[in-house]
Amino acid sequence: MTGAKKRSGAPLVDAAHSKAPKPGTVAQEKNSQIPTVWKKDHVKTQLFERSNLKPSKKRTPLVAPRVQQSKIEAQTSQAVEKTQEDQTFAATTDSSTKSLKKSPKNEGELWADIQKLSPHTGVIIHSFIKQYNDSLNNLKKKDLVVSKKMRAIAMDSLKKKSENISLKEKLTNMELELTQLKTDLIEQQEKNAENIQKYTEINKKYTHCEQHYDKELEIIKVCVEKKNSELRDAQSRMALQAQELNNMQQTNRELAGACENYKKDLEEAEVAKSMILHELTDLKELHEDLQLQFEDVSAQKEKFEANILQLSSDLNAKMLDCAQLEDRIEQLPIEANKALSKLQRDLEASELQFVDQQRLTDQATRELELVRNEINTFKTLIEEKERRHVSLSDELTQMTERLSELADINESYLNELTETKLKHSQEIKDQADAYEIVVQELKESLNKASVDFTQLKSNSEKLHKETLLQVSELQEKLIEMVSHRSNQEELIKRLGNEIQEKTHNFEEELKRQQEQLANQMQTKATEVESENKRNAVEIQKLKSELEERNKAFKAQQDKLEYLISDHDTLKSAIINLQAEKKEIESELSTAKVKFSEELQSQKDNLMKKVSELELEIKRKETELIELEREKNNEMAVLQFKMNRINCLIDQPVTTIKQLKDSKGPTRTESIPTKVQPENTDEFSSTARKRNARRQKITTYSSDFDSGDDIPIVGNSLSGKRAKLCAPIKPQNNIDMFDMLKNSK
Repeated sequence: MTGAKKRSGAPLVDAAHSKAPKPGTVAQEKNSQIPTVWKKDHVKTQLFERSNLKPSKKRTPLVAPRVQQSKIEAQTSQAVEKTQEDQTFAATTDSSTKSLKKSPKNEGELWADIQKLSPHTGVIIHSFIKQYNDSLNNLKKKDLVVSKKMRAIAMDSLKKKSENISLKEKLTNMELELTQLKTDLIEQQEKNAENIQKYTEINKKYTHCEQHYDKELEIIKVCVEKKNSELRDAQSRMALQAQELNNMQQTNRELAGACENYKKDLEEAEVAKSMILHELTDLKELHEDLQLQFEDVSAQKEKFEANILQLSSDLNAKMLDCAQLEDRIEQLPIEANKALSKLQRDLEASELQFVDQQRLTDQATRELELVRNEINTFKTLIEEKERRHVSLSDELTQMTERLSELADINESYLNELTETKLKHSQEIKDQADAYEIVVQELKESLNKASVDFTQLKSNSEKLHKETLLQVSELQEKLIEMVSHRSNQEELIKRLGNEIQEKTHNFEEELKRQQEQLANQMQTKATEVESENKRNAVEIQKLKSELEERNKAFKAQQDKLEYLISDHDTLKSAIINLQAEKKEIESELSTAKVKFSEELQSQKDNLMKKVSELELEIKRKETELIELEREKNNEMAVLQFKMNRINCLIDQPVTTIKQLKDSKGPTRTESIPTKVQPENTDEFSSTARKRNARRQKITTYSSDFDSGDDIPIVGNSLSGKRAKLCAPIKPQNNIDMFDMLKNSK
C-alpha cells in the first residue's frame, strides 16, 4: 500500500462547511424576537388606556326623577371606582414594564428600530389598525341603532303627550257643557216661575167668572121670585117649577163643581206631566252623560291595559336580552378554556418536536421555523382574543348603561301613568260629586214645586169654602125675599095675565137654555173623560219610562261600581307590578354585582394563565437557544476534527520512521454538558443581551494518541483562532492511519 495516493481534504472540508449553520441566522432570529415583546407590551398599554378612557363616556338619561338620583349617584361612584382601579392596574403594569425595558423617546426612532429589528411588525401593526377601524365602525353602527331606538321612544312619548293634551281638551269641553247645562237649568226654573204666575192669573180669572156667574144667577132668582109673586094662581105650577128650578140649580152647581174639579185635576195633571217631562229630560241628559263617562272610562281602561301589556312585553324582552348576555358571558370562559387547552396541546406537541430536534439536528432548523411561526400565530390569536374580550366588556358596560337608562325611562313612564290615573280618578270623582249636587238641586226644585202645588190646593179649598159661605148668605137673602113675596102677591095677581104670557115665553127660553146646557155638559163630560183616559195612558207610559230609566240608571250604577272595583283591582295589580319590578331590579343589581365579580375573577385567572404561558414560552425559547448553542459547539468540534484529519492526510508517509503496536484500542469520550436557564421571575425584555463570554466550550478527547490532537481554544468565541494546519513535528507515538497502512 506504499503506492497509495494522497487524499485531498477539500471534499471533507466542503461537507463540513455545508453542515455548519448559516452566518447570522441565530442573531437574526434573536433580533426578530425582540420587537414582539415590545409590541405586546405596547398593545397592552393601549388596551389599558382604552379601558381607562371608555368608562368615562357615559350617556345622560332622558328622564331621571328625584327618587332615582341616589341610584344614579351610586352608579357614577361605582364607575369612578372602576376607572381608578383600572388606572392603578395600568400604572402597575407600566411600572413593571418600565423596570424591565426603557421606553423610546420618539415614535420615528421607535419605528426605525422596529424596521431594523424585524420586517413583520409593519404588517402586524397594519392588521391591528384595520381591526381597530372595524371595531370603531361596529361601535358607530351600534350607536346608530341605539339612537334610532331612542328616537322611537321619544316619538312614543310625544304621542302620549299629544293624547294627554287631547284628553285635557275633552275635559274642558265637558266642563263647558256642564256650565251650559247649569244655565239651562236656571232658565227652566225661571220658566217654571213664569208658568206658576200664569197659573195664578188664570185662577183669578176663573174666580172672577164664577162671581159673574153667581151674580147672573142671583138676577135670575130675583126675576123668578118676582114672577112667582105675580103668579099666585099658578102656585102649584110655580112650586113645581120652583122645585124643578132648585133641582136644576143643584144639578148645575154639582156639574159646575165637577167641572171645576175636572179642570183642577187637568191642570194638576198638566203640571205633573210638565214636571215629569222635565225630570225625564234631566234623566236623559244624565243618562247620556253617564254613557259618555262610561265610554271614556272604558277607553281609558283599554289604553291602560294596552300600556301594561306593552310594559310587560318590554320587560320580558329585556329579561331575555339579559339571559342571552349571561349565556354569552358564560360561554366566554369556556371558549377561553378551550383556547388555553389548545395552546397547552400545541405546547406539548412543540415539546415533542423539541425532543425530536435534539435527536435530529438536520431537521431542527426547519421545525424551529415552523414552531416559531406557530408561536407568532398563537400570540396574534391571544392578542385578538384579548381585544375581543375588551370589546365584549365594553359592549357589556354599554348594555348595562342602556338597561339602567331603560329602567329609568320605565319608572318615569310608570310615575306618569300613576299621576294620570290619579288625575282621571279625581276628575271622575269631581264630576260624580257635581252630578250628585245637580240631582240634589233638581230634587229640591221638585220639593218646592210639590209645596207650591199643596199651597194651590189649599187656596182652592179656601175658595170653595168662601163660595159655600156666599151660598148661605144667598139663602138668607132668599128667605128675606120670600117675606117680601107675601107683600107683593097682590101686585102679582094684577100682573098675572101679563106674567102668563111672559112665562110662556120664559119657559120656552128656559127649555132652550136647559137643552143647550145639557148638550154642553154632555160634550164637556165626553171631552173630560177622553182627556182623563189620555192622561191615564200618558201617565202609565211615563211611569213605564220612569221605571225603565230607573232600571237603566241602576244598571249604570252597577256598571260604575264594577268599574270602580276594576279600578281598585288595577291599582292593586299596578302596586304588585311595581313591587315585582323593584324585586327584579334588586335581583338584577345583585346579578350584575355577581357577574362583575365573576368577570373580574375570570379576568384575573386569564391574566395569570397568560403570564404562565408567557413564562413557558420564554423557557422554551431559552431551551431553543441552548440547543442552538450546543449544536454550534458540536459543529465547531466536528469542524476542528475534520481540519485535523485533513492536516494529517496531507502529511507524507515517509516522515514516519517507526511504527509501534498500540497497547490497546483508544476510546473517545464526550461529556455532554447541559446549560440550564436561570430561574428568573421577571418578564423577558429586549434589553437582555446574550452573555457568550461566561459559557465555555468543553474539551473533548481526540481519536488519536498523540499529544497534538487537543483542539486550540481561545478565551472568547469572537476572537481570532489559531491556524489549524500548522507544521507538526514527528512523534514517537504510533498513528492509527500508519498502523492501517502497515497492516495492509
